[in-house]
Amino acid sequence: MKALAIGMVCAWSSLAGCDAVDPTADPSGESPQLGVVESEVTQCGIGCAVGQHPTSYSCGISCGTCTTRNTQTTCQLDTGLFTTCGVGCPAAFHPTQYDIDTACNIAIAGGASTNETTCEPTTGASFLTCGLSCPTGYYPGSYRIDAGCDRFGSGGSSNQTVCNAITGASFFTCGIGCPAGYHPSRYATDGGCVRTGGTAASNNETRCSATTGNAFDICGIGCPAPYHAASFQIDLDCRISNNPVSSNNSTHCEL
Repeated sequence: MKALAIGMVCAWSSLAGCDAVDPTADPSGESPQLGVVESEVTQCGIGCAVGQHPTSYSCGISCGTCTTRNTQTTCQLDTGLFTTCGVGCPAAFHPTQYDIDTACNIAIAGGASTNETTCEPTTGASFLTCGLSCPTGYYPGSYRIDAGCDRFGSGGSSNQTVCNAITGASFFTCGIGCPAGYHPSRYATDGGCVRTGGTAASNNETRCSATTGNAFDICGIGCPAPYHAASFQIDLDCRISNNPVSSNNSTHCEL
């Protein structure tokens, strides 16, 4: 049977001869490694698999008729600093810049978005991100303006946020309130906390203290579990600026 199979291959490739090199073979002579993911792949359809992002859309004749929209996507692995079509980044990454790229247009002729986003890994003690929020594990330390954060068709928004890692015994965060594991111990104001288009009255800042130990004071009425209210008092630092209905109540919490 083996000799017959070789004879059939020779007959099929008689024009080139039995010693001809298979044009589809690996030139190194090694077999392809199973489980190895290509860093870039172009595939039929619009979109990429989990762990990959689209870098361009194009017309693939073998993928169908390209009458009104493209039919294939070029995808790359989500690793390092990269640009992706659309607005936003996959999990574990944050946007640092928005741009325009015609290769990101799904439609053949207009009618679709050409937005492109530069994404950076969400790591380190501090980083800049477009928008007015921070990923889980980080808090907004201040806001600023960056033209690179103005999304196409967004109406001029160019907000950028300085995000700091949630760590330490205490820290100041823009806004009112604290992340899990911390409680508000003081309210203040900071010009760096004014958002684009906001008023001077929106410059609130909160000092967040770690909810640890046998006892602590917290702004407001009540204590987080498993602590209980041992006493109440007045603390002028617990009044929220520019809020006429805010009280200056403070609670002493104990285990």
